[in-house]
Amino acid sequence: MSNSLPKLVDFSTPRETFLMGIELMLKNFITKKENQFDFPSTLSEDERVMVKDVASKLGLKFKTSGKGLDTQIIVFKSEDQLVLYEHPMLLTRNRSRHVIMKILETLKEMKVSLSSFYCLRIANINVNFLPFSFVVIGNISNRSKNQISVPPTNINFSRFESRQRLPIFQYRNNILNFIANHQIVIIESSTGYGKSTQIPQYVLEEYNKMNKPCRIIVAEPKSICVTTLAKRISFERGESLGTTVGYQIRLESKIAPTSNLIFVKSNSVIRILMSEKPEEFFQNISMLIIDEVQTRDVFCDFLLLCVKENLHLYPHLKVIILSSTAAANKSNLSSYFDQCPIVKLPEIPKNIKEFFLEDILKEINFEVPQDVSACVPGLVKDFSDDMKKKVDNLLIKMTSGDEFESAFLEFCYIVETKNVPVDYRCIESHKTPLMIAVEGNLEEQVVMLLKLQANILLTIKMNEREMTVYDIAVAKKNEKIQKILMNYTRGQFQEMLFDDMKSSPQDRMLLNCYYKSLMQPGVYLENVIDFKLLTKVISNLHFNTPRDETFLVFLPDLDDIVHLSNNLFSALDTNYEIFILNNRTQNNHQLDVFSDLPKHIRKIILATNIAESSIIVNNVTYVIDSGRQKQKTFNPINRISSSETKWIDKESAEQRKKRATGKENRTGVVYRFYSRDCFKYFANHSKLEILRCDLSNICLKAAMVLKSDGKIAEFLSKAIDPPSSYAISHIIQFLHLSEALQYNEKLTELGFYLADIQINTKHAKMIIYGILFKCLDPVLTIVSILAAGDPFSATVCEDDRKKCQKLKEEIDDGTFSDHFVLLRIFQKWNEYITTNKFDDNFCDENFVNSGTMFRVMDIRQKILGYLRSMKLVHSVGNLSAYNQYSCNYSMIKMCIVAGSYPDIARVIKETGEIVTKFGDKVSIDPGSVVKPGNAGKDQLLTQWMIFEEKNRNGEETSAKICTLATDLSVIFACGYGAMVHSDSFFDDKEKDPNEIVEIKIDNFIKFSAEMGFALGLWNIRKRVNVLMDRFLSNPEKFKIREEDEVLIHGIATLLQLEDEDAGFKFIHDGISARPRVVTCSSIA
Repeated sequence: MSNSLPKLVDFSTPRETFLMGIELMLKNFITKKENQFDFPSTLSEDERVMVKDVASKLGLKFKTSGKGLDTQIIVFKSEDQLVLYEHPMLLTRNRSRHVIMKILETLKEMKVSLSSFYCLRIANINVNFLPFSFVVIGNISNRSKNQISVPPTNINFSRFESRQRLPIFQYRNNILNFIANHQIVIIESSTGYGKSTQIPQYVLEEYNKMNKPCRIIVAEPKSICVTTLAKRISFERGESLGTTVGYQIRLESKIAPTSNLIFVKSNSVIRILMSEKPEEFFQNISMLIIDEVQTRDVFCDFLLLCVKENLHLYPHLKVIILSSTAAANKSNLSSYFDQCPIVKLPEIPKNIKEFFLEDILKEINFEVPQDVSACVPGLVKDFSDDMKKKVDNLLIKMTSGDEFESAFLEFCYIVETKNVPVDYRCIESHKTPLMIAVEGNLEEQVVMLLKLQANILLTIKMNEREMTVYDIAVAKKNEKIQKILMNYTRGQFQEMLFDDMKSSPQDRMLLNCYYKSLMQPGVYLENVIDFKLLTKVISNLHFNTPRDETFLVFLPDLDDIVHLSNNLFSALDTNYEIFILNNRTQNNHQLDVFSDLPKHIRKIILATNIAESSIIVNNVTYVIDSGRQKQKTFNPINRISSSETKWIDKESAEQRKKRATGKENRTGVVYRFYSRDCFKYFANHSKLEILRCDLSNICLKAAMVLKSDGKIAEFLSKAIDPPSSYAISHIIQFLHLSEALQYNEKLTELGFYLADIQINTKHAKMIIYGILFKCLDPVLTIVSILAAGDPFSATVCEDDRKKCQKLKEEIDDGTFSDHFVLLRIFQKWNEYITTNKFDDNFCDENFVNSGTMFRVMDIRQKILGYLRSMKLVHSVGNLSAYNQYSCNYSMIKMCIVAGSYPDIARVIKETGEIVTKFGDKVSIDPGSVVKPGNAGKDQLLTQWMIFEEKNRNGEETSAKICTLATDLSVIFACGYGAMVHSDSFFDDKEKDPNEIVEIKIDNFIKFSAEMGFALGLWNIRKRVNVLMDRFLSNPEKFKIREEDEVLIHGIATLLQLEDEDAGFKFIHDGISARPRVVTCSSIA
């Protein structure tokens, strides 16, 4: 017997909705008497595959009948078909039910119609309709088709003479010949040639000479490059900025309709390619120059891909790629662009003096701490004969295996309390305790000895050859111990396992002592920056060298910059000025680094790797290189991310070294805070950003560039270094769940906006919800903190960790939300800093990083600028209209839930396990306030928890930055919408309002509830979807209607009641406060 297909499923709906509908139908089929269910022949091949997958998952059997257009799937039951379990009941108090009914009654009285079905609308990409800033280069693309002639230069002789002295000048004619005869040309040179400033000018001068019109777009990786290069070229041409030469960054523009040379960021060119008719822009462009390709950031790689795939559409357009020699060779750019010619400029010889870590330690007369020297081979203090006998007896017992455990523990105690070296050799076997443990396959003891800083470099003659402990582990075929030793080797950076060491024995001994003085339990040396040593070196140089020589210091991130800046403030006199170069620093503050100072004032530049290649600061005599960089990685398959301080690669080390250009005839000097042996084993190149970062935003941009003409994974596979197609498929699945993509990879209207906001896709969605539901300010602050990174300082002191955790719990005060803690600590800091010049006391007392806080403020201002430029919020006036519910944390939390989905987990109260939507079990990060015992609660208050990211530590995966959510906030904010299913849906009988039905968001989030209540929630959720759809269709003209106010106010009230009934503390004091703008430079 066969069932007819119910009308519950619309087979044109998105993939997730289709799967949900199929699963509901088949579950209903299981409960019926019928044994067979026939699907229509109108299903596509992909849809038939989905039906088979769902049937298999539910334990059903299936077969295919018919051929061609008559092919259909028939599903039937097996004899032992199981009855499916019931889902947890939706627990909602009477007053919440009353509010729901009141909302619906009010809307019914207002005679508000509701569309029968909500489906994600595919974005109508129309640059004239949607309020996006695709026309980013002034109004060039709207001009007439007459190209602009190049005016003559107003250069004076002295400036022309300085340009002639640049190394690139002698190759001017050769470069211009290549450009004239080829559509694509790659130009390679080392740093300092002048290619970024001179090649655009050579082209302008040549077009002026030929009396031809010309317009050049130069794409740069960083904002500071855009502004500094435009200003420099304008100066060299003797013109005002914004005439012949101009620039445009997202929120800042110096450009004229007649501008011939325009500097922009790479992402601006990408956005033009994302527009509906990019050809209208490029038909008026003569040349595209892509500068600093050696940076190989994700936008650079994506722009190269877009250029390669679209260049055939613009045969008149010339493309010039500027790169360092090493990067061009590494990337094989010429092969990628069909063997295009490469102009290779010879290396400029530079006399730069190098000091490695061992040289630095000797120069400052590093003294070995007494407690360290006792533990270092070759520097062992004498100890009594009785103690030697006792230790020998213990090692003999350990070697023989007799009473090993007690002998081992006693030995460890002696090492820690009696200054006996952990690498003491047994008088009989000449083996160290670590050798004994490795030989005995004693993994736990190996780890304990390594924690005591046992030396893995020592050797012993075995089997007629000298063997290290690693060699012994290999001989014993113990792969686990091999892995332990290799991880330890990486962590402590003791590449001295290799035979071809450059350091002398004396230097190695000195370095060993120094390393041991830095070691902290559980912390790798590559994560440790010795600020005391940095401060001492900089202080020595400052007091013993001419003040007109500039220092350039490379550090991993802004937190480290602020730390060192505070140290220097205490160590140096007043005759210096510190400048900060960082991606997050505002453009006008970045430009201050190029200002001239009086000769008696030292210029000290504290920079991240932005200063490696993007800019050149004159007169840098001393480069101080910490040897570290901050690197983010993301695994799209398990959605686990991390941000770590890592050693730089050789390419970066050389780029940093070349920044020491010297002043006049003075030799440049570089201080490298790593040893020669460490440098020898640096990687040649870092892993490319496109292979390690979250590509959600790039996938959305790819969808816009493709304009429904192709698949995202196929397009990205053509990149110069393509990401894994398997990884891309997981990202596309995430974007589908986030409502950014249709199942056919077409952009939704939400996805269209998410593609253009230059932040994480999840965070952008939180902000859009914050705008619509009138709690923008706190949501914007939370998103800015998530983008900036954890503001709480890492500490290895157990007491400080406990104090910091107690502080977080006091701030949380029963909200069970790490997001709330982040919001409040920032607001407290902002209130403090606006009334105090320095924030040292606040930061010390509250365990927060000052640098991160300033970065939050800067990110917040930039995001708000993006929102204004995209017409998502008003371009002028205050934001009070968007903050009516900013004091309602329940509403704020719903916006966070909306953006976080599908990063959501369910707390299984029966077992205590926490399971994510993707099926993996996680623990809660120890630093979270979301845990039993907080605020006097014995258990977590709800069954749903959203989280920012997952991190893996060994075998355990933990969820970081968590917030508990009520059932209703999940129903209103997650997925495409709620579906209600019951047996009576499949017949024409009168519906019983008390019948238990299923409310389903997706295959993971589902509840049971009475039909009347479930339909009320379903109705509200549909209205939320329709409201969001109306808002996104045209935000600039969107107006809140009376019925919208009823819906939004009702939801705010409902969520607040639910939080109170669940046991959350409702806090509103201060959370709506808008931050006062402060900058790092204004305080410093």
